Amino acid sequence: MASTFGLLSTAASGLRAARAGMDVVGQNIANLNTSGYTRQRVETSALAPLRGANQVDTTFRVGSGVSIDSVSRLSNTLLENRVQATMSDSGQSYITTTVFATLEAAIAEPSDNGLSASLSDFWSAWQDLSSQPTDDSIRGVLLQEAQSLVTRISQTATAVESTWSNVRSDLVDSISEVNALAVRFADLNKQITGLAAAGGSTNELLDEQARLGTELAGLTGSTLRRHPDGSADVILGGNALVTADTARRLVVTGTLIPGTVGADPVTVEWEHHAGVAAEIGGGEVGGRLDALSATGPLRSQLDALDAVATSLASKVNTLHQTGATRAGVTNLDFFSFAAGVPAAHGLTVVPATVDAIAAATPSTGGAGGQVADSIADLRDATDGPDAVWNKYVVALGTASRAATSRSTLADQAAAGAVANLQSEAGVDIDEETISLMTYQHAYQGAARVMTAVDEMLDTLINRMGLVGR
Repeated sequence: MASTFGLLSTAASGLRAARAGMDVVGQNIANLNTSGYTRQRVETSALAPLRGANQVDTTFRVGSGVSIDSVSRLSNTLLENRVQATMSDSGQSYITTTVFATLEAAIAEPSDNGLSASLSDFWSAWQDLSSQPTDDSIRGVLLQEAQSLVTRISQTATAVESTWSNVRSDLVDSISEVNALAVRFADLNKQITGLAAAGGSTNELLDEQARLGTELAGLTGSTLRRHPDGSADVILGGNALVTADTARRLVVTGTLIPGTVGADPVTVEWEHHAGVAAEIGGGEVGGRLDALSATGPLRSQLDALDAVATSLASKVNTLHQTGATRAGVTNLDFFSFAAGVPAAHGLTVVPATVDAIAAATPSTGGAGGQVADSIADLRDATDGPDAVWNKYVVALGTASRAATSRSTLADQAAAGAVANLQSEAGVDIDEETISLMTYQHAYQGAARVMTAVDEMLDTLINRMGLVGR
């Protein structure tokens, strides 16, 4: 009789295990399209035969059913780490590519609105003046083209400075997002350890933890250091952004003006350790810090514009000083610089009237155009402003193409890593359907065993001893 009731217990454990399996399959199917969800599986083990404390196994015995040990999360730590690493590279490459695209749009080369076109129009105006040095209308066009060139240089510099300020503002926003994610990560650690200690399932919380870890990696290049209790530390360059249930804050420091970035660089520091920079290993924050640095593409373009303005003023003034106005005045500058501002913004046109243009050689009464012709020839000078600008434009284009190529490769690597993780840990509807059918049949089988035991007990209890009555 005892073995009969033991069989009931065995069948009941089979029912519970099959029902648990169907519950987990249902959870997997329900989250088929949930981003970041990791499929789960019921882990079971066979129960050993039951026996008393002083009982000696002298008879045949079988196991006492099945035990539901846990509901495991079918994650792959190696693939998760790979996803986080590739997201870091992808985030940094994306920002770098975006900055280069913005710079190329700002210089608008080659086009009729670019600095090269303005320089060409400026030299053409000098060429026209060399052939008709006494024509006031041509002199007036020259002054207009000179002013347009000065304005173009300044406007391009303003556009770059605006981009620099926008990138810095985005950096502040990104750090605020990092701080918020770190607080959420620390709170998740607290929930996970508490629930695990109480014997609860932390699978869904671990999914959220992995998702936040990937977001933080995409922003900062951080890595995760996992612990046996389910919690994880978020590491930035060897220092913990999050440890257990404690999140440390980051702050952005440094200049608000691109012109002083060399003396006061933009950095990300630990709020609890003022003056100590956080080691950002990549991600969007790393890309923005690179763009804002003294050697970054934004500062390089401003330096190039300053160099063009300086070269333009130097080359033109050197020749203009050798010329004479129609009144015979010599040693006059054509360009000058306003004090206290970068050369790209400080460049100004000196002649206020057409009579102040020194286009002729002295003693010709202003009728000659030799000096104007020499200035026009500066367009072909190997060390002139055109050469300075063209060299920069070529370098920018090369760097931009390289950045785009790196970004494409980084995106492909990230997509591949995500696909590999999804194939390992994602929900497969076909596989889950087969599992559901398997658990369904197991449930039906366990139920049939219970029915058979019920019929046996009915025979033993209600039908025995009735023969001959």
